Amino acid sequence: MSQNKWDESRPNNLEKLSRELKITRILCLITSLMTAFLMAGGLFLYIQTKEFISTTLLPVAEQAAHVDIEALNTAVRQIDSSLEQVDWAQVSDTLGKLNVDALNIAIENLDTRELSRTLANLNAAVDTLQKAKEALDSLLSRLGLK
Repeated sequence: MSQNKWDESRPNNLEKLSRELKITRILCLITSLMTAFLMAGGLFLYIQTKEFISTTLLPVAEQAAHVDIEALNTAVRQIDSSLEQVDWAQVSDTLGKLNVDALNIAIENLDTRELSRTLANLNAAVDTLQKAKEALDSLLSRLGLK
């Protein structure tokens, strides 16, 4: 009797298995296409990155290779020694003796907009020099020259 049930349900089972096999094939095809697209995208990104490196980073690296490290090191040492030789106490005393009233009168007669622009430029230059010194110190320490 159990053999009869199996024989009767066999065509249904084969249809179900056939349908599941078709679904599995479709899913495998979709997965294969997605994998192919991902590989193509990876190849595209690799090519773009390679072009970016060759057009942007290699010229910078070549210019960095041509930098005269010794001259740069000498310049940084000179700046550092000049800053160490400044007598900051004397600078403070001199600023303390400054006649503020005379300075205020002189400021009233100045073009304050032009002075502000000049001071802003001076501050920007000082900031740039400080950043350059820090970058050079970092570079020299990485190269083991400091």
